[in-house]
Amino acid sequence: MKKKITAIFISLGLVLCLAGHEFWIQPQRFHFKRGQPIRIRFQVGENFEGENWSGNKASMRDIRLHFAEYTDDIKNLLSDSTNGDSLTVQFFDEGTVLASCQTSNKFIQLEPEKFLEYLKEDGLEETIKLREEYNEKDSSGREFYQRNIKSLMQIGSVIDSTYKKTTELPLDIIPLSHPYLIKKKQHFQAKVLFEGDPLSNQLIKLWHRSKGKTEMLDLKTDEQGIVEMEINPYGQWMLSTVKIVRLPDDTTASWQSYWGSFTWGYY
Repeated sequence: MKKKITAIFISLGLVLCLAGHEFWIQPQRFHFKRGQPIRIRFQVGENFEGENWSGNKASMRDIRLHFAEYTDDIKNLLSDSTNGDSLTVQFFDEGTVLASCQTSNKFIQLEPEKFLEYLKEDGLEETIKLREEYNEKDSSGREFYQRNIKSLMQIGSVIDSTYKKTTELPLDIIPLSHPYLIKKKQHFQAKVLFEGDPLSNQLIKLWHRSKGKTEMLDLKTDEQGIVEMEINPYGQWMLSTVKIVRLPDDTTASWQSYWGSFTWGYY
């Protein structure tokens, strides 16, 4: 992999709280020529309108680039002390590039009303019921959270199977066909896995941003963890979802959440 990728620099960004926001990988574009610098930015925000995320090496478990048969963890390109929101790489061969990132766990505590609002917004009805069963409706939401994010980019015209690679992410969104083979509006599917198993009846948000406007559609996975949608080959797209599990024996937090996203885009 080191022969395929050249790292250039790390840039600085702004501090922004992650809780309650989408988090995604946002390159400056999604299609590149060989050797063209790719700036991998980490964005946080609402309505698919992000601001530069600020974090350092301690904020990340790993940042991996998948290209052909290679996988390389480039986390060490981030600084130990300086907050930085992006890094830049180059590829000198054509093919499909998949970037994946798992952040370190963070802790947050929300007031009962705010926690309920967030659970409703992200379709976490099972968690709402569990809080009622455990008489926690009026208790603060104490939660560890992490981000599991992916982005698909294309170098030149060589299309390959990297797009469907299963990653190390606990919450993994995997397209079932190559998004960059889409030439007109057509049916598109993705599979959602949690710890390797299909995630059924899961709320998935489909985001589409084009010409300065964002549209969002709520979808659900089927019993096989597959979500279906219609895609046009223009603008930027994102699938996002949240999975939360109870931590019965943890003295700090009652919940562990995983925030997943997958981005791709067109000219």
